[in-house]
Amino acid sequence: MHTVAVILAAGSGTRMQSTINKHLLPLAGKPVIVHTLEAFQQCAAVDTIVLVTSAGNLTAYQALVAEYGITKVARIVLGGDTRQASAYNGLCATDDCDIVLFHDGARPLIAQREIEAVIHDVVEYGSAVVAVPAKDTTVRVRKGFIEAHLDRSTLWQVQTPQGFKAAIIKEAYAAAMRDGVQSTDDTGLVTRLGGAVRITLGSYANIKITTPEDLAIAEVLLGKVDGRRGGEMFYVGFGQDSHHFVDEGDDKPLVLGGVVIPGERGLKGNSDADVILHAVFNALTQAVGGRSIGYYCDKLCLEDGITDSREYLKIPLRMLAEKNCVINNLGISIEGRRPRIEPWADAIKQSLAQVLGIDESKIGINATSGENLTAFGRGEGIQVFAIVSLCQRISDF
Repeated sequence: MHTVAVILAAGSGTRMQSTINKHLLPLAGKPVIVHTLEAFQQCAAVDTIVLVTSAGNLTAYQALVAEYGITKVARIVLGGDTRQASAYNGLCATDDCDIVLFHDGARPLIAQREIEAVIHDVVEYGSAVVAVPAKDTTVRVRKGFIEAHLDRSTLWQVQTPQGFKAAIIKEAYAAAMRDGVQSTDDTGLVTRLGGAVRITLGSYANIKITTPEDLAIAEVLLGKVDGRRGGEMFYVGFGQDSHHFVDEGDDKPLVLGGVVIPGERGLKGNSDADVILHAVFNALTQAVGGRSIGYYCDKLCLEDGITDSREYLKIPLRMLAEKNCVINNLGISIEGRRPRIEPWADAIKQSLAQVLGIDESKIGINATSGENLTAFGRGEGIQVFAIVSLCQRISDF
């Protein structure tokens, strides 16, 4: 489906209290509008950009599009006296397309995952808008006094992008023009015709630059957490590993999560076969785009004779450090008829916390016996699944 993003940047921005239009103010080394355009330029789900501007900024925007290589900008059109008029001018410039997104040029922190999510919801529901739940108590005021407290659980703060199948939004604008109706955003024009608009969960970081304080906040957000492009702020990895038990009579110890479990047969493998640490290794490397444990550790084990899996984990931990990531939390699920995990769960958590350099409270462990349903449930070995979430490291303020 062909998707066009209409970027609205024709407003004067009088509340910014600056002689320079707010879209052209510097933010982390680039004008605000460039950050916004780059978000859509880098989003593979967006095919074309229509930029809406004022006559006074037309030349400046043309120069910025060329300087920063915003190749998806197909047209730059002039806005109108109101946001609705500007959006309509942008809509008229979209030509043939399947989906239209409207986005405020003064929302430079929009993330690619949010753009992609609203497009997904448009495909499924026809109309969608990025929004976040209201955090503050909200009241209705009359003549300077509180008239009523509103139910916060039903209130959401609408942001952009707002997305629509082209036929839906074109019908809504045609009806508004015919009826002389004005709305503060595009969803209002759709709902007045009885259309349903899906809420796409957004981020509180997707602020609109309106006042000098907003610009300062955006500067901090961009400087501390660069998570606005493709989800760099948050990673998830899933890892799995399994091993057979050694044969009867083999005195190899059982090691789980760096803890030796006495009185149990060990697991087959050239290393200590610590199935928990191997699953955690795979989850960590997967989260940062890496490979499985064998790719990195076969040489360490077979040629260098290193069998302690705690040494192997230094590899993904270095990878995390290079990407400036920290472990947010770790979940481990163990399947095996023996040993019984619960008596050792705390010791395993302590060992993992020490190896990974995180607090024990960030580690969750559960286990199932398998009840004879699988090879692990029949006592032939142990299988472990691990899931990890990573956050980009945030520097101290």
